[in-house]
Amino acid sequence: MAWWEDKEIKVGFLNKDVENQIEEFNNSSFKAIYHKIQEIKKLLKDNPEMGRNVKKKLIPKKYRGFSNLNIINLPDGYRLLYTIGGSNDIEIVGVLLVDCLSHPDYDTLFNF
Repeated sequence: MAWWEDKEIKVGFLNKDVENQIEEFNNSSFKAIYHKIQEIKKLLKDNPEMGRNVKKKLIPKKYRGFSNLNIINLPDGYRLLYTIGGSNDIEIVGVLLVDCLSHPDYDTLFNF
């Protein structure tokens, strides 16, 4: 059994800027990205570890305040970055959507 399976999982946004960025997709030609993120938010409640984990030494400086960073591919080459907060001894696990990047921005951030 995974450490989070008997806990309440809440999915939210790191801040209002991230929330607004994702909401803007719904009012643009990128509606598929918005709908995929809504689907992913539901899936993360069942499995917060569904994304690819970024090795600690590869976490970009911008996100080094997080103990973990995960990536999920989105339509049109976009990437959703999120972090998981929680431990075995607390009852709630928090999943924060940290950023949504285009493929070129993702490549720049990770120095690819």
